[in-house]
Amino acid sequence: LLQTFHAFRYKNYRWFWLGGVTEYMALGMQFLIFGWLALDITGSSFQLGLVIFGFGFSNIAVTPVGGLIADRISRLKLLTYSRIAVAILVTILAILRIWSSLEIWHVYLIVLLLGSVQGIQGAAGMAIVPDLVKRDDVMNAVALSQMFRQLGQIIGPAAGGFIIEFIGIGAALGVNAILYTLGILFLLAIRGFRYKAPITSATSVEQFKEGLQCIRSNPVLYTVIIVTTCTSFFALAYRQIMPAFATEVLAVGASETGLLLQSIAIGSLVGILVLASMGDFQKKAYLLLISLTVFSAFLILFAWSKWFWVSWVLLLFTG
Repeated sequence: LLQTFHAFRYKNYRWFWLGGVTEYMALGMQFLIFGWLALDITGSSFQLGLVIFGFGFSNIAVTPVGGLIADRISRLKLLTYSRIAVAILVTILAILRIWSSLEIWHVYLIVLLLGSVQGIQGAAGMAIVPDLVKRDDVMNAVALSQMFRQLGQIIGPAAGGFIIEFIGIGAALGVNAILYTLGILFLLAIRGFRYKAPITSATSVEQFKEGLQCIRSNPVLYTVIIVTTCTSFFALAYRQIMPAFATEVLAVGASETGLLLQSIAIGSLVGILVLASMGDFQKKAYLLLISLTVFSAFLILFAWSKWFWVSWVLLLFTG
């Protein structure tokens, strides 16, 4: 058990971890809220898909640039400033909704900007972990960082669904903005952070080319990237389209949709705790292939289910 939480002995990592929990609570709410918002404004699952596409497209486009920026400036500052930008964007959306001035083009514009900012934020969030712990604890810290994502997404979607169902989407957006702001405060509590920029005379373009060359020359890197890309493209969007699936197939509301997303996160948390307890597990490739196969099987079963609690259990194993 002590080995599972070994990285928590670093104070700055603990602050980072708490900030991650609040951020992923907000992120878990964000996708549910935006999906429900698109359905509420347009009544169209196609429009919901376009909203998710807009976020994903801008996120993917900006992420490589975010990686370059994270290698050149303080990752803590980059993470803090990007979270401030996210909080501002969500607050604008909340104000427009509360004032009954929100139109679908506002949603498209905000999600494009959010996708870009959160692409940079994601790169900085992954890159900062080795700066907060010693080398021997990086694997454990990364696993625990995955854990805060799942903890946040256990609480976030269920809370978001409840708020939408009983108070309204505007209130849910307001709570979302508050959670992002709390994440900023936890980052500001990190003290004595020292970032050593790599000593290089290469330009950003040269570094980008070097990164691509490194990927091409390393079978492990390009295999993992291809597998992850294919999985993300063909499978992981099931979280984002859950509002439409829950409404059209399962005939349930926002609070039940939040519970479905919560089920995924609970299952993921169990998997992450198992991974963290393994330490530096050697046969990672086999573990990856087995987990992807089991994931795919349960996702197929979920696609054919028309009963809420059966779907909930299937999503638990999918997670």
